[in-house]
Amino acid sequence: MWRGVREKTGCKEVIPATVEVSADSTAVEIFPDRPVPTGKSIGVHMRLYNPYNPGMYQFNALGQAPGNVPVSGYLGSWVLEISPDF
Repeated sequence: MWRGVREKTGCKEVIPATVEVSADSTAVEIFPDRPVPTGKSIGVHMRLYNPYNPGMYQFNALGQAPGNVPVSGYLGSWVLEISPDF
């Protein structure tokens, strides 16, 4: 399945990156080894385990321009709902 998803979304290469998870597991920060060119997009594939607590989880994406002064810009948000299987 993973290969089919990659082909459908146009993933052409794996971009090496540094991934950091906050100590309280509330944030994941991804720093690509090289800047993403303007007008291009990047996808993130993570293998995660379902949280113990069902509920709604919001993922916010911020992008940071390269340079001496790091300025972040809002890219989008996604809300995921995890419900127990009754």
